[in-house]
Amino acid sequence: MLCVDEKVPAVQVGKDGRIINPPEWLLTDRLHGAIKMLDAALYHARRGWAVFPLAPGTKFPFSGSHGYLDATRDEAEIRQMWSRCPRANIGGAPRKSGRLVVDIDRRRRGDATLAQWTEEYGPGFQLTITTLTPGGQHLTYLADEHVYENSKDKIGEGVEIKSSWGYVVLPPSLLRSGGSYIYEDYCSPLDIDERTVPGWLAAQLRLYEPGCVEATQVVAPRSGLADTVASLLSGAKLQGDELANLSGDEEFVLAACSLMNIQMRKLGSSFLCVLPGHDECRASASIFRNKLGRYVYHDLHKRDEHTIYTLAEVRRALAAGWIEPISRSEIALWQLRLLVETGYAPPATVDMPTLADDAPDYVRTVFEGFRHLLECRWLHTPGQATTFTRRFASVWCGVSTWHAGLAINWLIEAGLLILTGPNYYPRLFLPAQSP
Repeated sequence: MLCVDEKVPAVQVGKDGRIINPPEWLLTDRLHGAIKMLDAALYHARRGWAVFPLAPGTKFPFSGSHGYLDATRDEAEIRQMWSRCPRANIGGAPRKSGRLVVDIDRRRRGDATLAQWTEEYGPGFQLTITTLTPGGQHLTYLADEHVYENSKDKIGEGVEIKSSWGYVVLPPSLLRSGGSYIYEDYCSPLDIDERTVPGWLAAQLRLYEPGCVEATQVVAPRSGLADTVASLLSGAKLQGDELANLSGDEEFVLAACSLMNIQMRKLGSSFLCVLPGHDECRASASIFRNKLGRYVYHDLHKRDEHTIYTLAEVRRALAAGWIEPISRSEIALWQLRLLVETGYAPPATVDMPTLADDAPDYVRTVFEGFRHLLECRWLHTPGQATTFTRRFASVWCGVSTWHAGLAINWLIEAGLLILTGPNYYPRLFLPAQSP
């Protein structure tokens, strides 16, 4: 995990976007010593990227955030974002940044597609800003005020186009697994400029035609889910069966799959398993509709025992870094989180007290995680106290169990978390009332 070092000089960029004092992470393919991620985020913003923070060591936005919808180029907002967690990784929103990103996944034969393009169109298209990723590379182009439709495998095997929505991870982000995002030699901003989308590539893409729903609005789902979301918007309580039936709506499922980086051609097709510990290079999972009409995740690793998971269990496994059975109540919480994270319903209103500016980073992360927990839970049980154990908080908030326990005790002693019942398991908490 990255650490903060005040001795690292700030990145200085001239009016023409050129770097005056390039930092070490732009000059080398290795990450030496300490990196001030705020400087890197500001550098990307000065180059035109709309950025937002990702949880340290992950590719996921923070609990309680709006993900790439929060992306901005405003330096004051960026400083405020990274002041909450200086170790946060960096996400960039291509659409807000006027970029198109070609994501090459070598695990799905994207390198073969890249070789084919080089043979057909020459190598010139690769002379643009290129990021090496844990699974391949990102070719970044200026979209020239155009917005293209996102796609997977439509123009080539193992190739994903990111333009109209979503986000990419920007250098020098690091993953807990040891993977990193770094610029390729001779294809960094020090070496070359971004080029516009090549004509032959643009000819294979469809321009994005926005509908009646803007990116900052709640997505309007189809079929039976529309009534469920309408009831949420009106403040009605969400019942258990309605919550489970969310997994039967195709649009919601596709949005959830995109959030969890599940890369498939269509529902029912096989794809590379995203569950922790499954890093092979062959398709070994699928999503299908069960007898109840709900989409579930089918893990094909075990020959004699096919394992079925709900999408909520997959989301939880990705956050935890391991797979384990969880209770129905916890499945419901992660289902509600998917509902909020995909934009299908706004979070419930939660009145939280103000956290002191000098609170440790891990306390702030757990505090915001508790807020996000209530924003999700209160869609189902408005205003009710909730359990918040250190083990659950560790996974939900993305911190260690030890830090989760320290943070919960810190918040109790500070009077920001109120114990509403006996001081034994399961302890129930509510936030303190704002003054």
